[in-house]
Amino acid sequence: MARQVQLRRGTTAQQDAFTGAVGELTVDTDRGDLRLGDSSTAGGLRIARAGRQTIGLPLQAAITRTSNGATALSEEATTNKNMITGFRFAQSVDSFVQARAPINAAYDDGAMTAQFLFRAPVVTTGTARFRIRAVCLRDSNALDQPFGTSGLVDTTVSGTAGNARITAETTAFTPALVVAGATCVIQFEIYRAGSETEDNAAGDIDLLDAWIYYNVTKLVDD
Repeated sequence: MARQVQLRRGTTAQQDAFTGAVGELTVDTDRGDLRLGDSSTAGGLRIARAGRQTIGLPLQAAITRTSNGATALSEEATTNKNMITGFRFAQSVDSFVQARAPINAAYDDGAMTAQFLFRAPVVTTGTARFRIRAVCLRDSNALDQPFGTSGLVDTTVSGTAGNARITAETTAFTPALVVAGATCVIQFEIYRAGSETEDNAAGDIDLLDAWIYYNVTKLVDD
């Protein structure tokens, strides 16, 4: 009879409260993650899975392009003083922002997708189109490089003015200059495709945040 090996297992809450022995593996049954015990850390050390990963794109560190750039946005909410930061995209024109982020060395060199947090600062209806494209920057690369083909998402603009909205995922895009196994920083360019007929939302659109989905091929980032 074949032998079956089962590890200790429990929900995320149970795992977070459990301190495993040094080298002990346990299974988070909610997330499907493995935890590695060290005899002192409650919850252990979470071991990343091969497969889909997410990185937040730090728009607070993004820059507007010198040519056809979006307008930087920073304002304080009236009641609770939440700071609202991002970039304002005008209607009927293509306007751009750029941001860089390091990528996991285990990135599979394939396609990515993105999602965006945005708002319409005034009552607006119609469709806004966002596009995103990217290029890998490696050691000794020239910094003036063409971006890869863009991914896009069309999103309906409606509801209460100023409320947070989240788009669906973009279509897939692959950064230019990807080299298998090479460490790189990825430069992303996000823009509202206001010149395209599919973008028919009247008025400005504010981009507040972005996150990127990509795949890795192994458990560790070495």
